[in-house]
Amino acid sequence: MKFLIDRCAGHRLAEWLRAQGHDVREATEVTPDPGDQALLRWAVSEQRILVTIDNDFGLLIFQRNEPHRED
Repeated sequence: MKFLIDRCAGHRLAEWLRAQGHDVREATEVTPDPGDQALLRWAVSEQRILVTIDNDFGLLIFQRNEPHRED
């Protein structure tokens, strides 16, 4: 599986997922904080599962109808 790990979810989670054989990218690979919308676009463009503990993503997806997957 392909994952994108938000900085708030942590590097340790990313390392663990890699050890399990998954394809993992971390938000901090781009900048210390690329921003929520940029992370959503990145996850969609690379068809990755975004892992975060940030509640703002619910607002972006369910209230603002931001794209969060390819149809």
